[in-house]
Amino acid sequence: MNSVSNNTFPYIQYKLLYLSFKKDDTNDEMDMFNCSSLKCLSFRPLDTPLSIFVFDSLFSIKSCSSLLSLVSNWKSSSSSSLNSYFSTFSSLFSECCPSSLVDFLKVTFPQFKDFNSLLRFNRYLPSQSTTIHCDRPFSSSSFFTSHTILLFLNDSNGVLEFFQPKSCGNIKIIPKTGTVVIFPHHCWHQGHSPSSSTKYSLRSDLLFSI
Repeated sequence: MNSVSNNTFPYIQYKLLYLSFKKDDTNDEMDMFNCSSLKCLSFRPLDTPLSIFVFDSLFSIKSCSSLLSLVSNWKSSSSSSLNSYFSTFSSLFSECCPSSLVDFLKVTFPQFKDFNSLLRFNRYLPSQSTTIHCDRPFSSSSFFTSHTILLFLNDSNGVLEFFQPKSCGNIKIIPKTGTVVIFPHHCWHQGHSPSSSTKYSLRSDLLFSI
C-alpha cells in the first residue's frame, strides 16, 4: 500500500459505473447483464483503466458470513486510529463468487484468469480508518495484477472515498453487505471510519495472464 498525507496529489478523474445482474425468467441464476446507469451505455473495454465498477449486493449474506469466518486473529495496525487486518490464502472467495461476475470479467478483461487467493480482511471500529493510499500490484512469471476487487461484508456508514481533481468532486460509496467494488490499483482512496458498530471488508485482486 502506498499512502499520502494530504489531498495535494494530482488525482485522476474516473468513470463510476453502477452495474447489476438481472434474473432471466428461464434461469434461476443472476446471469443477465443489466446496465443500471446511463453512463454504461457508452462503456467500452478500453475504458477499464479509468473505470470504477460497483455491483450492489452481489454476494449473498451467507457467503459474506462464510468468508468472514476465515478470520482467526485480527492484527493491529501501528496506530489505534487505523483499521485492524488479517490475511490468509484461501480459494473460498472464488468458490463464493457468482458466475455472472466471472463471465462479466472475462468479457471486460480478456486476460482475466482468476482471483488472487491471498485474501486481505479489514476491520474498522468507530474512529478507525485507513490513510489515503493506492494499492500495490503483484506479478509473477505467469500473471500480473492491475485491479483491486473489494467486497463489503456488512452494512456500514463508513464510506469508501475515491479522490479525484477538485473540479470533479470525490466519489463516495456507502458499504452494503455483498456489494463489490472493482477499481485500478492506481486509484487513490480511503476507507473512512463508521460512526457506530464495526465495518468489515475483504480485498483481493484480479489476476491477468501474461
